[in-house]
Amino acid sequence: MCINQDDLAERSSQVELMGDIYSRANKVIVWLGLHAARLQSFSWMHETFYPALYAYCTEHGIPRMPYSILDPALLELLGLQITYEDYLLRLYEFATFYNARRWFSLLTKEVPR
Repeated sequence: MCINQDDLAERSSQVELMGDIYSRANKVIVWLGLHAARLQSFSWMHETFYPALYAYCTEHGIPRMPYSILDPALLELLGLQITYEDYLLRLYEFATFYNARRWFSLLTKEVPR
């Protein structure tokens, strides 16, 4: 959801819907900052890599990751269509994004329903 903060009518109508939208969501990621460098890689890790890893481990009854996160075989194992070089770049950008915002770890924990 993106709300144009300069449009009072849009902002008012969207705020009224927020409770219903968020109460039905399985996961909500909120970004309130101006600087979004490396945000795409952060999102890719959370929306593509981690779900693929979780699905693989769940499907095979594996309690934890069977490979190093730097092992090129992991991409094929998870069925991810990305080159190893692009994966390493995303991994680096993810780590850089996350480490630059240490407070972010407080916001990314699962919230019980």
